[in-house]
Amino acid sequence: MLALSGQHLPALKSLDLAQNALTADALNTLSTAPWWPQLETLALSRNRLAEATSSSDDAEPARLAAALTSLDLGHNHLSDDGLARLAPLLGAPTLKRLGLGGNALSATDTLRAFLSQPQALEALDLSAANLGDARL
Repeated sequence: MLALSGQHLPALKSLDLAQNALTADALNTLSTAPWWPQLETLALSRNRLAEATSSSDDAEPARLAAALTSLDLGHNHLSDDGLARLAPLLGAPTLKRLGLGGNALSATDTLRAFLSQPQALEALDLSAANLGDARL
């Protein structure tokens, strides 16, 4: 899978990597691929993105995919720390659909900060995200 990061795929617009046991570190490596900035749809549900296997706390986060319109991060056991590591993905100005369902968000500071920014977001999935009575 990480061999994808070195491939030149000039027409790639959509990538589905759901259920591949990817960690945050693997995603960081993928985000250096030459085709990464052109991705419009990225499905990363049911991976291990909450896990960082590198020992460094200042490991590089995934780079922004500037053309991203749809991002699914559902069911990755993400909490505030995990979501913070993926914050550059949330910063795509074109992002219209975001799936965060099935995570342990509890209305985290990162989520609040993201929702407080002007954005193009049209659909937000927070189903089964353990929000409780928290205010977003």
